[in-house]
Amino acid sequence: MTDEAIAAFSQEITTEVEEGLSSETPFSQEVFTRLVLERLEEAGHLDTTFPLYQEGRIKNAAYRIDGYAFDEERSCLDLFTTIYTGDLPASRIPGPDATKALERALRFASACVDGLASRLEPANTDASDLARLIEARADELLAIRVILLTDGIVGNINPPANWRGKRVEVEAYDVVRLFRILGEGETRTDIAVDLVALTGKGLPCLHVPAQDDDYDAYLTVLPGQALAQIYDQYGVRLLELNVRAFLGLQGRKSVNAELRRTIAEQPSMFLAFNNGIVATVDDLDVGRNGSGSLEIRTLKGLQIVNGGQTTGSIFRAWRKDKVDASLLQVPVKITEILSDGDVEEIAPRISQSANNQNKVNMADFSSNHPFHRKMQELSRSIWAPALSGMQRQTRWFYERARGQYHDALAENPTEAERRKWELIHHRHQLITKTDLAKYEQTWSQLPHIVSRHGQKNYLDFMFALDQRGTFEPDERYFERCVARAILFKQAEKIVSRQKLGGHRA
Repeated sequence: MTDEAIAAFSQEITTEVEEGLSSETPFSQEVFTRLVLERLEEAGHLDTTFPLYQEGRIKNAAYRIDGYAFDEERSCLDLFTTIYTGDLPASRIPGPDATKALERALRFASACVDGLASRLEPANTDASDLARLIEARADELLAIRVILLTDGIVGNINPPANWRGKRVEVEAYDVVRLFRILGEGETRTDIAVDLVALTGKGLPCLHVPAQDDDYDAYLTVLPGQALAQIYDQYGVRLLELNVRAFLGLQGRKSVNAELRRTIAEQPSMFLAFNNGIVATVDDLDVGRNGSGSLEIRTLKGLQIVNGGQTTGSIFRAWRKDKVDASLLQVPVKITEILSDGDVEEIAPRISQSANNQNKVNMADFSSNHPFHRKMQELSRSIWAPALSGMQRQTRWFYERARGQYHDALAENPTEAERRKWELIHHRHQLITKTDLAKYEQTWSQLPHIVSRHGQKNYLDFMFALDQRGTFEPDERYFERCVARAILFKQAEKIVSRQKLGGHRA
């Protein structure tokens, strides 16, 4: 990660924000919020977010939010607050400014509990609905998370430790972190689990040395309480490489029923009755304990590639049913992907091989699927007709893996070459895998699926594609996809101008 790369990413974000301004969305902050939330959903960092700008005053103190998300399963409310500067190069956000933004978001939650819904304008249905939701569910919340979105660089933040007795969690997505996630395509680097802090000791393990340079393997047992707490902290991000994450952790009812029965009625038999989980890590710390035995102390880049149902069932039993999850012992196989290994290639194969619950061909949903490879190939060779009054033709860039557009741009060493490349590959002519699924599913008249947001809709699209058997897109199919993308984007603008209220999805 270089300063030049971050500066180029900042320029790209600023340009997109400026291009997104319109009479319907005249504020840069609102465009930036919507853009970042959509991208973070696509990257698997957030799930089912809603941009919503709402500000006011309560007891002579200002409140404001720029969006929200509510995770019913985890009983967690996310409030987004935005600081957009438009500065190039990116400027530093003073700690007090960041802290004030977080405090304003918490004041909004307080105002909701104190009856804000009744004081809002009747036409402001989105804010009223959210205010009523927070008022009704405040007692159930186990945590409230305030997330700062900014195009600046964030330093130290000193947030309040609690809100009305609830735990407050704080995250900041500044331009450096956004570049790491959206520009470089990394989403797992900041998942770090300190097992010693979590359980009071390292996990005794059996090490299976690597037979090549791709991976190492470890076998261990993880207390159910620790697994539930890890999922509580990171949510679906732990399941980014597990296709079941996007099915809401649902499988055959009989499997889930048996899981729940064992957890609730025979927790001591969980190790014997359950296959446990299979995980991958980018790195882990292993050492010797006092008796000389090997133990795992930390995990970095943790992904549960098989065992989503097990994880979800334990979490729900611990959180909803108040089951003592410390009585559960969960068998775990951990694969450390070494420097010569390709996690995007290896993890899906691990998931497919380990799966013995539902028939899921994990590799079919990865960026390496032949469908996506062919779409990428077509997008690099097909020229779009020149627009009226222009002589230069352009291309629609299909991004089968996150970060490809940025990488292709960065391959041009000089600023002049980058500008020339961007003239041919306009940022607004970028189509991601989840974008394609959205356009195609909309055309197929499936609004109830599309409105479930990026990854869930994408999975449904890939299942439908799988049912078609061997299908290879050709030039005509690619052109029709682009046509549907144009229709969708224009229709989206028309709908936005109507100011109908409700959530756009």
